[in-house]
Amino acid sequence: MFFKYNTGAGAGAIINTNDSSNNSIISNCTFIGNIATSNSSNGAGGVSNSSSRLKISNCLFSRDTGYIGGGVFVNNASVIPITNCVFSHNVSTFGGGGVRISSPSTAIITNCTFYKNAGASSQGGGVNHPSSGVTTKIYNSIFWGNTKGGDSTIGGSDLNGPALVSNCLLQLQDKSHYNTYDTLSDNNIFLTNPAFVNPLGAGDTSSNESLRLKTNSPCTDAGDNLLLPPNDTVDIAGAPRVQGDFVDMGAYETSYTATPDGLHLSFSNTFVCPVSPTVLPSYVDIPLIVSNFNSLISLQGSITWDTSVLKFNSISSMAPNIGLSSNNFNSSTSGNLLFSWYDNDLTGKSVPDSSALFTIRFNIDPGGFGKRAVLKIGNYPISLEAVQYPQKIWQFRIKALQLVYRQHL
Repeated sequence: MFFKYNTGAGAGAIINTNDSSNNSIISNCTFIGNIATSNSSNGAGGVSNSSSRLKISNCLFSRDTGYIGGGVFVNNASVIPITNCVFSHNVSTFGGGGVRISSPSTAIITNCTFYKNAGASSQGGGVNHPSSGVTTKIYNSIFWGNTKGGDSTIGGSDLNGPALVSNCLLQLQDKSHYNTYDTLSDNNIFLTNPAFVNPLGAGDTSSNESLRLKTNSPCTDAGDNLLLPPNDTVDIAGAPRVQGDFVDMGAYETSYTATPDGLHLSFSNTFVCPVSPTVLPSYVDIPLIVSNFNSLISLQGSITWDTSVLKFNSISSMAPNIGLSSNNFNSSTSGNLLFSWYDNDLTGKSVPDSSALFTIRFNIDPGGFGKRAVLKIGNYPISLEAVQYPQKIWQFRIKALQLVYRQHL
């Protein structure tokens, strides 16, 4: 259903208030160019929700304008999950260019894309919520190019207010640029271009598919499957939601094509900690298993993990016949292991199928008991690339590891 170029005093398109059934759903809808004409407490450009439980999923909000909430306004004890939605180029003259949440309310935002939404000088451009009385959780989402008072580089330009944020791409430099009452997990990505297909066209068409991800985007396979809502099986375009090993960040899932003739990389270990943390092992060894490692002359990539659970210890059991050594790795406490190998002979090296290229040892942090870590191979901070002799860029099939670090149920 399309809501285009509507105007209204309380909301440009839809007002949902005092719904005693608590079963309201807005799904597979497009809101473009709607305007709330008054500066009232419910003046959202797209949807205003008050004193009701409302579910919004698989919707596009683009170029909507409101006083409080350009796209969506959540108010007065509302409970609202927002899933698989795009918010682009929406404007709020007060705050919350994409979404505004007012107390006392609860919002859970999952797999949404916030792009170039604008808020006032004191309020957030992407998502805005006050410092008390609001519960906001944001998962597997992308924030890029949102502004506060016209500036996309200052605190509050993408998020403004206390929130639990995990597995999101955020547009500012690091955690220090966010409010101290934000809870930002180590699985977030900061100040990294999400590599949209055609961001300049975002908001100009009803489909908004220009905000799909390129295959080399740092947001592909970067979400957390356990944070997906129940029965969330498709993205905003109706494509299967998880096509790789992990869900993508944002509203669109990147198409995944298996490459059986390409290089296979996979972690081969799963660890479940015992019930009592008093008998927790001090470390875990995780080998990186390869197949189709045939006549390669170079390989590079990045491995990431949650440092609140795992602490890097060492690299061991390196494949002996390709000249791999500790000099090929660059590790730190930031949760990134960078590897770069080059065949000095330029003749191409091979490793037997199902062999360990190397093994990573992690110390297990007792303070992480009850948590879960994900170990992933990807393109961030350095891109994943392999070259086969003679100078052929090789394809990949990657299987990441979800390292279970919790009580065994």
